[in-house]
Amino acid sequence: MTEDDRAWVEVDLDKIRRNVQRIQRFVGSNREIMAVVKADAYGHGFLASAAAAASAGATWLGVATVTEAEQLLQHGLTGPICLLCPFAPAQAKRICSAPIVPTIGDISQLELLAEHPRPRLMPIHLEIDTGMGRSGSLPHHVVALYRRAMELGFDPQGISTHFSDPIGASDPNLNREQQQNFDIAWLALQQAGAKFRWVHLNASGAIVSLKHSYGNLVRPGLLTFGIQPDAHKLVPEIEAAMSVFARVATVRSLPSGHPISYGGTHRLTRDSSVATVLIGYGDGYPRRLSNKGEVVIRGSRCPILGAVCMDQIVVDVTGAPSVSPGDTATCVGTDGSQEITFNEISRLIGTTVHEVPTTLTSRLPRVYINH
Repeated sequence: MTEDDRAWVEVDLDKIRRNVQRIQRFVGSNREIMAVVKADAYGHGFLASAAAAASAGATWLGVATVTEAEQLLQHGLTGPICLLCPFAPAQAKRICSAPIVPTIGDISQLELLAEHPRPRLMPIHLEIDTGMGRSGSLPHHVVALYRRAMELGFDPQGISTHFSDPIGASDPNLNREQQQNFDIAWLALQQAGAKFRWVHLNASGAIVSLKHSYGNLVRPGLLTFGIQPDAHKLVPEIEAAMSVFARVATVRSLPSGHPISYGGTHRLTRDSSVATVLIGYGDGYPRRLSNKGEVVIRGSRCPILGAVCMDQIVVDVTGAPSVSPGDTATCVGTDGSQEITFNEISRLIGTTVHEVPTTLTSRLPRVYINH
């Protein structure tokens, strides 16, 4: 961070390393960790975060796109790297020409790969759709998928699924149904003679909520970066790795009744001291925090007044001590006794906690802390 930065993100790589080690203790030494670093490592910075997780003992890295996998390989992070999502047909050749382990839930994807030169017994993971409805083989089709993979010369080393509501927020029966569906598919595969080195069902939410379904590989995404997926079921001592800061540009006195920001959705109810802070939705700071969110300046919470603009927000600093231009506003993170978390923001705007860090744009420079 330099003095001329208007807003920036700090990512503590040591916290990522410690988080991986704490997840390992939580799930037990008999399970390995696939750190999921897709979507720029949930906004934390792709390559630096992946390297930190790998150095702390994450034996696998999980990505969503072929390009992400290629970038890891180009920077010496040789894996194993699991492509968790289906691929576009034109990407099949790229997958076959690199040491990428694709997740396959559809025979058509297998046959696309089979059209290209590839290593003998190319490793793949099979995906079962146990109730997510997004990708994967239905349980009663998975034996056919396995047999076709063997016919085409692939090596199905892993089997996986994904829980759609692991913390049980919408339907407490859904997890049980998905587990039962997985068990049905697993039994059918075993009866067909299938053997898998890797069994993985649990991403971050399921790690804390569904210990019975761990398998021997877990896929922490949010948890790797210190974001708890459930406020009531926690991995102990997980630390948030990211903080978001912005500069105070101006501090002005405005009279009672003065409208604030686009649309005049807020009018001051008293003579007030207001500060312009240099962050907005152009940085990925949610516009839905208009008239809802807060930042912390000099240890005091300061509410956002009016609409979040593309490049700036207006906050009430009437009750904050001696705020001045150049001060730092903490948008996510800790200042004194006050803390603003991604979980708090996601609750305020009614979205998943995954969305908030992931949408922070590249206009915010990432500053890496490496103790």
